[in-house]
Amino acid sequence: MARNFKKIIWLLVGVMIFGIIGMVGCTKKTNEMTENSGLSATTPAEYKTMLEEKIKTYIGDVNLGTEYDFSKVTEDTKQATYEEYEKYYKNLDTELTNLKNELNSKVSPSDGKVNDANRKIVESIDNLKMSISTVKSDLDANRNKILAMPKDEFIGAMKDIEKSAYDARVKVQESIDAAKNSFK
Repeated sequence: MARNFKKIIWLLVGVMIFGIIGMVGCTKKTNEMTENSGLSATTPAEYKTMLEEKIKTYIGDVNLGTEYDFSKVTEDTKQATYEEYEKYYKNLDTELTNLKNELNSKVSPSDGKVNDANRKIVESIDNLKMSISTVKSDLDANRNKILAMPKDEFIGAMKDIEKSAYDARVKVQESIDAAKNSFK
């Protein structure tokens, strides 16, 4: 019995040693990952660089202030256009969420001008996300009705649904452009 007790003690000591070594290694790795997790903006120049990088990552070269192109819609392509449109807004919503999270986590509150520009962009993203939610619910609720419309009515209905989201996209683009231009 004493022999089993000694084995258990040594086993517990070994587990504790590996646990301590593992925690130290994890802490070091976590610190390295945090340090390398991207830019942190504290000055206007750093903010402009970070903003340009994050815009390129999450939105790409797309100008949010352009209207969705319905010019190539035919009776035969309404369904595909509708699905592409739904996918566009679903993807845009996801990318805007990611962009907003990055802007909220990477901007240091040390510069008032940076904070103001960042706040305006984040607020415009929030407004756009609300508009996208409306677009998605309108599309879901009216799918069959819209797809049954003749081409010209279909285009008109899609543009009507998009109107608030388009206006909100323009505001996001304007706030991004204003921030970039103010930190030259």
